[in-house]
Amino acid sequence: MRFLRLERVKDLFHNYEELQDELEIALPNNEGLAEFPDIQDHFYDLSTRINSMPVAGATQASSGPPSVGSRSRNDLNSSNSFVFERQLQVKLPDTPIPKFDGDFNNWLSFKNQFVSLIDKYEGLSDLHKFIYLQNAMVGQAKAKLALFTASAENYQKAWDLLTKSYERKRILVTKHIDAIFDMTPLKTPTSAGLSKLINDAQQHLAMLASLDVSINPTFIIRWLERCLPTEVRREWEKL
Repeated sequence: MRFLRLERVKDLFHNYEELQDELEIALPNNEGLAEFPDIQDHFYDLSTRINSMPVAGATQASSGPPSVGSRSRNDLNSSNSFVFERQLQVKLPDTPIPKFDGDFNNWLSFKNQFVSLIDKYEGLSDLHKFIYLQNAMVGQAKAKLALFTASAENYQKAWDLLTKSYERKRILVTKHIDAIFDMTPLKTPTSAGLSKLINDAQQHLAMLASLDVSINPTFIIRWLERCLPTEVRREWEKL
């Protein structure tokens, strides 16, 4: 019964997270936003503890190691991850598996890389894919998947939760446009600084294009001009 109630609470809390995201966009200076990370951490900590509680009626021998049925879900997750990683014999691509920390700005990039490297890899079972997905999560995103045990059927459920939480077009579009607006103007002309400015702009424009959003190139060029150091801008204006 407690797990059924927890599922209901999880649904309500995910709705609360979505409202917080909407509030952050509409009123980014709202004082209540500062409390949200602590509330979120507290919720996932309690949820994980509830999932770790032994099922009623489970027994444990008075001596010797505990049986599998009496282990906490966290113990099972850890041991499953270790065992299945050891059993995995498939040669994966040399490209490092990306990490995702729950930042909306990084979601599409993470998703595209993970799908290409792991999700579409035919030699992996859904169980192994779930383990890789779980290991790819850090920070806030890791807390979301802490509620799932390692199993093949939970792989799609985990993706559905991440997609519902982070793949919301209006928020993603707003985040990437804001990131372009918030690019720090360069004070000194260095090749590294200029390269980073261009690369950052191209990355956000690529993410917007994947969301079927296009921005007038003239506007982008003018905005980047304003980010150039004074002496570089003067030379640019001579062209």
